[in-house]
Amino acid sequence: MSWYRAVVRMVFAVAFLGGALVHLYFGLFSPHSYAPFADTVLWPWLAELWRSFVMANIGWLSLLTAVFELAVGLGLLARGCARRAAVLAALGFFAFILVLGYSWPADGWWEDFLKNRAGTLVMAATLAPLLRAPDRSRRALGAGPAHPECGADRARPSRSRRQWAASPHSLSAGGSTASDGSAVPFLLPPSPPSLRGRPRPRMGAA
Repeated sequence: MSWYRAVVRMVFAVAFLGGALVHLYFGLFSPHSYAPFADTVLWPWLAELWRSFVMANIGWLSLLTAVFELAVGLGLLARGCARRAAVLAALGFFAFILVLGYSWPADGWWEDFLKNRAGTLVMAATLAPLLRAPDRSRRALGAGPAHPECGADRARPSRSRRQWAASPHSLSAGGSTASDGSAVPFLLPPSPPSLRGRPRPRMGAA
């Protein structure tokens, strides 16, 4: 599955970076090209909002969309939390496009689905598995799989550190008792090799 995630991530990163250039061009030189989207939107109130507000401010809205797609494309090329946030943002964008459509005219709901909705569902289903992708950099450090919440497991020691602390070559463990009666572990340095196995002298012995 690693090759699948790498290919999908690269393809969608290029698509969003290219989409940023497309929105930049149409926003500056052909803003009226966004008007037909009001004809394929699923909700009538959103169609009215598109004609009254979006088209009246399409200049800066198209530039904002270009910045958004640029950020998503760069995030898909990154690692860790930035990649996960980019995947979530892309899926949210696809949900909006699913409602908006691609401005293709259609006769009937089935033709509208094939022209304006089906492709978005395929892209979302293709991109969604990246949310489960493990972070290779974290696995190389021995920190285990990435936690769903970014940064929630940074304070957890890695498995290699826990194994080293439990090994006989690490510091020997001691302990004390807290005020509530619970044990408080602490570490003591190991005894020198020359003193191991030698009986300790008793206090007060001649």
